[in-house]
Amino acid sequence: MLKLFFIILIFPFYCCAQSIDNLDIKNGFLQFHLGDSINTYASIIKADKHMPGHYAVADKAIKLRHHLQNVSLYFENGILESIDIYIMKDFDVDYMNKALVNAYGDGSEIKNGTEMENGYHISYQVWTGKRVVLLIKKGTLSLNINGKEITGAFENITFKKTSDDKIEGTLDPKFLL
Repeated sequence: MLKLFFIILIFPFYCCAQSIDNLDIKNGFLQFHLGDSINTYASIIKADKHMPGHYAVADKAIKLRHHLQNVSLYFENGILESIDIYIMKDFDVDYMNKALVNAYGDGSEIKNGTEMENGYHISYQVWTGKRVVLLIKKGTLSLNINGKEITGAFENITFKKTSDDKIEGTLDPKFLL
């Protein structure tokens, strides 16, 4: 009985705890991998006229597209350096946050002010691997104009290549991200 109690007590921590190494092993988001050539994605991306090096990914090419507003890829010298994911709906923000924590563990949180105060607030959650940094930028707006409460939120997720280090390891075939 004591063994069963111990297993029940420890099991949730063991199951949910994921190594930050998964971030480096995955080296990207969904089918997009940092360090890939622009030619790998030529059939599913379109150049952004206003931002050199940035390319929008066609909606039909994005897995989990019903949870994401859009995905952009940033190439430098023809090599994928950064992946930006935009999310606007509260349900989808919660879904993606849970998926990221489940995949990579808890990131470090950096807050800027309190969300209870009126105004625009930005906070960050950061995961730092050996060759990838994952950053979630969360913005919230809370205003009281003539007694009427106006609120809004957005979330931007960025995967950024930080080195060309080689990382050994494998991910579970059911790895969501």
